[in-house]
Amino acid sequence: MSNDDFKKRVQAVFKCRDNWIGLIESRLKDLTGLRISKDPRYQYLFNNNSDQTPIKRKGKENIVVFPTELIEIGLGTDDQYEVWSFILGRIGTMAVFEQSIEFDNRKPGDSAEAQLAAIRKEVLLSDDGDFGISDILGVFSYHEHMIKLFAQVIAYYSILLKVEAEDLAFVVLTHELAHAYTMAGYDINGYRGQLLIQPRLWNKYIIEGLAQYYTEAICHQLEKKFPQFKAAFDALLSGQTYPYTWYQDWFNRNKNHEGLRTLMIRYRDKQDAKEFRNYV
Repeated sequence: MSNDDFKKRVQAVFKCRDNWIGLIESRLKDLTGLRISKDPRYQYLFNNNSDQTPIKRKGKENIVVFPTELIEIGLGTDDQYEVWSFILGRIGTMAVFEQSIEFDNRKPGDSAEAQLAAIRKEVLLSDDGDFGISDILGVFSYHEHMIKLFAQVIAYYSILLKVEAEDLAFVVLTHELAHAYTMAGYDINGYRGQLLIQPRLWNKYIIEGLAQYYTEAICHQLEKKFPQFKAAFDALLSGQTYPYTWYQDWFNRNKNHEGLRTLMIRYRDKQDAKEFRNYV
């Protein structure tokens, strides 16, 4: 795998965000009945949300390209596939993927380790008081009120999964936007629910299940015209852990968009995981 190809895959993440975010958001609005920003038509309704901070999703900060030059020097290679195999092996991906990247015990030096620690902290949202939803390839950060796509990680996994980087980026973008909508979207009353207020009470299985359900729903809706997105979703799903696959068992393995929307609205307000589990 040449570095030129890897760089093209990184750039494809930017292309994906610019090309597809409008379509994804329109589908999420229809499926969830929520909006990511407060609709001015509802300005006289609920105005007492504890958190009114908008969710950033379209700026330069939303796509992260990590500096890796010190790691490259320490490893003695600029081969980006090798570099990211090392980085992801050190970070650990077992929370998201059943098969982890092999741990590499090379010691690239203190400067490289410091750079690696910064990447690990960003990807895993560790040691900074953030209770965001980190999915290795991207994140919805509650603390920063934004979604992020990790372009090099998406490029790396697109190679592993044998899919186009833009197609995998579409799946990751949809998943992280689904987090933003379900956890921070405004309902028709202008209410955001309680999830932004009490992040320590989040149930990971429900939070990830909602994002996966809506991501698959959108990929399925577009499958006839854009089958590559559903193919990328299926390739990614095939190696993911139970928090990312549990949603497949909901409603006796049938789809129930309206039933789920009702449950989601209740969960956003009450955070009653037992009730959610009983109904799905």
